[in-house]
Amino acid sequence: MNQPSNWQKKLVEITPKGLNKVFFADNGSTAVDIALKMSFQYYKNKGLTKPYFVSLENSYHGESIAALSISDMGLYKDVYDEILIKSLKTSSPKDQSEEESKRALIELEILLKERAHEISAVIVEPLVQCAGSMSMYSPSYLVGLRKLCTQYDVLFIADEIAVGFGRTGKLFACEHANVSPDLMLLSKGLTGGYLPLSVVMIPDFIYDEFYSDYSNYKRAFLHSNSYTGNALCCSAALGTIEYLESNDIINNNQEKIKFINEELQKFKTLKNVKEIRQTGMIAAVELQGYKSEDRIGLEVYKYGLDNGVLLRPLAHIIYFMPPYVISKKEIKKMMDVAYEAIKRLP
Repeated sequence: MNQPSNWQKKLVEITPKGLNKVFFADNGSTAVDIALKMSFQYYKNKGLTKPYFVSLENSYHGESIAALSISDMGLYKDVYDEILIKSLKTSSPKDQSEEESKRALIELEILLKERAHEISAVIVEPLVQCAGSMSMYSPSYLVGLRKLCTQYDVLFIADEIAVGFGRTGKLFACEHANVSPDLMLLSKGLTGGYLPLSVVMIPDFIYDEFYSDYSNYKRAFLHSNSYTGNALCCSAALGTIEYLESNDIINNNQEKIKFINEELQKFKTLKNVKEIRQTGMIAAVELQGYKSEDRIGLEVYKYGLDNGVLLRPLAHIIYFMPPYVISKKEIKKMMDVAYEAIKRLP
């Protein structure tokens, strides 16, 4: 977290207000680890020990030990239960309604009232729980979350590793709620998927809690990886951001988002479809009437390959996160093939 270089200045410029400092890492899981360590030590430096973190049910934040600890994916984490760090779960909104946001926020506030004194941070994937069955919720939940974290002196971590850089229709998902988190995690789209790089964005008040001279070095945040913030990856990030801006990609995607929504509507006619949902350039079709052993997702995947479309279902969730270079013609084919694959299922 040294004085800003060109790429640091650019990240500060485009991210939500107040995120003025950048800590570099090389992948999403490591960024999560850094955010958890930083949140805990922030309070430790203030004389408080707050060993717990709160995450949402059905959440996924990566597969390092710390990231697994705050995720809610038994398939990945159960075998490591004895070595995971302390975490708490709170209910996630079940859909994109205002009512569900209010219900989930009430539950979170009950938890914070009882245990905020031992909770360092709440971490969420804003708007879309990607690996968590592509569950989606309203921006109003983020508004309420921001208020609660401020009220109960708990840090708000926004994991925008998957949903950042335009995936939700705005540059960052938090912009839909007009909120600034205390820590924002970025990766994936940061370099256009070409090179490994991640960052943790923080405000001055967190940075200042670690700043010290050598005589008080134990206050410093000590974390390093061999390839953290290397020049090649940072250059790729600058190039990606420049391309997004110079080609007005976020605004141009609005027409594609609208077209995806139009194509989604036909899935409603299928009896084995429970629900369709969309947030920006992310769409999902949830199937019903199947058991896990049916491996329905595999059947959809194989039909897609046979017909020139690479689909990667999450069990009974058929989802779409196409690259921004996709054309309307290609969107049409993607949706048509997925529709036929689902229609042909028993």
